[in-house]
Amino acid sequence: MKATTTRPLIIGVGDRWRGDEGVGPAVIAELRGTMSGTDLSETADDLHRLQLLWAGRPLAVIVAGMRGGGPRGRIRRVAVPMSDETDEFDEALRLVEPFGPGVVALCTRTRPLASTPPRVVFIGVEIGPAYDGLGLSLLVADAVPEVVARCQAEIAAFVTI
Repeated sequence: MKATTTRPLIIGVGDRWRGDEGVGPAVIAELRGTMSGTDLSETADDLHRLQLLWAGRPLAVIVAGMRGGGPRGRIRRVAVPMSDETDEFDEALRLVEPFGPGVVALCTRTRPLASTPPRVVFIGVEIGPAYDGLGLSLLVADAVPEVVARCQAEIAAFVTI
């Protein structure tokens, strides 16, 4: 797969007006101004837009809330080897299920496309029920600095490859 840009991308997925579901955009807000050579973007929960954003990228890091049954604020990282022809892809798909059924479908549908990044990394924060209102719960807000550090580490590891 040939990338159309050499710049990696970090995408914050979520709606900041739905409580903990805004964790992705909250991480992007913290990263702004600190990630030279990396593009940052946000999307509410539009999988088509996600596909358009990551098209042609060498690496896409997706930050979002997830519901996997763990304690609120727990962080999970899943790397999906989109260009890998082994069983690792299937195992990674099983691990991204808490990010929502649309994410699994998106990875499966876009995997054969030349514009799909060879590697997509999902960094999720376990969230609680959605609620109307601006702001994260304390447990999710406490996880944001660690997620920011993990995003920075993903990009640093990619750049040094």
